[in-house]
Amino acid sequence: MGHLSARSQHQAEPWTEVLCDCLFGLNLQSGIDFQFWQCELADDLPKGSVAIGSDPGGAFFLLLNERGILKVMYYDHAHQLSSSDDEGNTYDCDISLHDLLTFVTEDFRAKA
Repeated sequence: MGHLSARSQHQAEPWTEVLCDCLFGLNLQSGIDFQFWQCELADDLPKGSVAIGSDPGGAFFLLLNERGILKVMYYDHAHQLSSSDDEGNTYDCDISLHDLLTFVTEDFRAKA
């Protein structure tokens, strides 16, 4: 789908390129179904977040409601990034929800 950049919320480090492979939908096969992943990850996701997509390595993109502001986050639950550990594996992404949806719909229109 496309590359995004992510940076740890807990450490002052440079942006890391991550690949967005899939955005989840509704009533689809389990690997790409929004409701499947909400149930599967219910106990693991940060409070106030929902999984909206994934990368090829199994990390997730989250939509986080932080005091009424929606943010796109990268959730490295498998600790693929060297900076990830049990205390810090959620990263800010450098894209807003609006820009992400614009990017997806423009890509979809270009392929139609």
